[in-house]
Amino acid sequence: MDMFLKWCRTSRITTPAQVTRTSLESYQRYLFNYRKKDGQPLAVASQHSRLAPLKVWFKWLTYRKYILQDPAAELELPRVGYKLPSVMNRDEAERVLRQPNVEQSLGIRDRAMLEILYSSGLRRMELLHLKLYDVDQKHGLVTVREGKGKRDRVVPIGERALAWTCI
Repeated sequence: MDMFLKWCRTSRITTPAQVTRTSLESYQRYLFNYRKKDGQPLAVASQHSRLAPLKVWFKWLTYRKYILQDPAAELELPRVGYKLPSVMNRDEAERVLRQPNVEQSLGIRDRAMLEILYSSGLRRMELLHLKLYDVDQKHGLVTVREGKGKRDRVVPIGERALAWTCI
């Protein structure tokens, strides 16, 4: 909000009622053309994070009847690209799977849990709620009960994970 308020001062906007959709679009162009101290432009995510609170604030001002119309209602925010997460390669995954001490019962449990996570893609909480009868060894499937969104689903599980589960 600080950057927006500074921009408002330079644009001679002193009250929320003076802000129009046109002025918000002008501020959006300002953000697009803005250069940081090192000469780099603002990232799209930074532009988005400076505009999103304004939409909420103007919606609140309208709801509370401080202004008659929401100037940010139709304002389109820049689309923030989705970045794929970095993943482990096979050697790194194998190193993680070998961490538990399988000479102890807790190590066997931990190894089985890691194998299930790696093999099936279950979420952490889905694994914690898993029961032994949810694992179908014959068909190589795991039934996840009330997973994300309280939905049941069936997912495949690898042979190696099954072997560690049945030890």
